Amino acid sequence: MQFLQGPALGEDPQATLLVQMQGVIAEYENAKIAERYRRGKLHRARAGDVPFWKMSYGHRRVRSDDGGPSRIEIFEPEAQVVRDIFRAYVDGENSIRQIARDLHKRGVPSPTGKPMWGTSTIGRLLNNEAYIGTVYYNRREYIEAAAPRRGQRHQKTRHRDRPREEWIAIPVSPVIDRDTFERPKRVSRENTKWNPRGAEPGAWLLRGLIECGHCHVGCNCHKLRGRNGTFHRYYYCRNHDLLRAGGEDRRCPERNIRANELDDYVFQQVRQALLDPGALLAGERAVIANAPADEDELIAVQLGRITKAMIAGCSRAHSR
Repeated sequence: MQFLQGPALGEDPQATLLVQMQGVIAEYENAKIAERYRRGKLHRARAGDVPFWKMSYGHRRVRSDDGGPSRIEIFEPEAQVVRDIFRAYVDGENSIRQIARDLHKRGVPSPTGKPMWGTSTIGRLLNNEAYIGTVYYNRREYIEAAAPRRGQRHQKTRHRDRPREEWIAIPVSPVIDRDTFERPKRVSRENTKWNPRGAEPGAWLLRGLIECGHCHVGCNCHKLRGRNGTFHRYYYCRNHDLLRAGGEDRRCPERNIRANELDDYVFQQVRQALLDPGALLAGERAVIANAPADEDELIAVQLGRITKAMIAGCSRAHSR
């Protein structure tokens, strides 16, 4: 700390005390100014004013001519880019990286003016509630950052989200409707569910599709080593886990299912259904009518096949 006016620091204890007292008072006043400034901005936000200048892509802050509260308006050239991004991700089934490349080819600069869009920027844009009519103030708070690891850049502060009940909602003009905003979340969940990353070729064909008949919950996939040292793939109920089931009395009593056997059986059933003209016609009529197909009409052939297989198996057992 350096003072432009005041006594010079030396051996005089009174001068040293004076300088220290001035420093304490200055820090106190600085903290009070920051507190009053923050309370003023919170009051403005609760009154419907916009106490910040940084806007989401596609919006602009506009001051009122009569000195009233500021407002946020749609900037149509950027808003159209936002709509194109949502449309490309949902209807066009493009990945975020493909969208970034397409924007670069079209010559659309990023929100910061760079020629290439970042994938994280597009990801945040797809989850920004400002595009359905709500901007939040007092959403984040700054806290002291932890000590950096070796090789990392030192940061004095970092931010984190406050509890949602402390957020202050400011209404703005929506760029898209709510259904369009919710659809990317469903697409993202489906992409995560069906992502083949980490899956072995030809394994777990029914991953995410199997439900335990006893517990009515989904099944997981895992490998178990056999007696001869070879690994076997299994589907198993999630309630086999004591913690997930919620107690010993709630654990699933069913056995694990061999993945290769169940995959082969289901594939054969699907193949036979696709080769059956009656089943295909029933499914086509259901799609055209936009209504669920009659269960009897769709699975009657399959039930008959299963019954015949059971009778044949019993006959072979008696003959032995």
